[in-house]
Amino acid sequence: PLPSTVIEWPEAEMAGLVFHELAHQKLYVPGDSAFNEAYATLIEQEGVRRWLATRGDEGALHRWQRRQQRCCECRVSHCHGKPMDPAPAGRATPRSEVTTAFGSVRDA
Repeated sequence: PLPSTVIEWPEAEMAGLVFHELAHQKLYVPGDSAFNEAYATLIEQEGVRRWLATRGDEGALHRWQRRQQRCCECRVSHCHGKPMDPAPAGRATPRSEVTTAFGSVRDA
């Protein structure tokens, strides 16, 4: 179920929410919310990009990319540009974990 406020979202954002939540259903690592959110966000972004590209709606793709860029800039300025904490010793970085997980989902 989606909250009623989502109905007013642009179509690409609504699709992104669906991709994001489906990613959580496909792969969820208990106790690792940073990984889970990074993974679901990656799937959301790539899913929306591919979905808009297959529809051939270049205008919607460009508008969505601009909104994504603005959101990213807001997150960086909100965090004052501080980098993420490094992964604990002996553990892969979040980016390498997401890249590996995305490859397994893509190939499934």
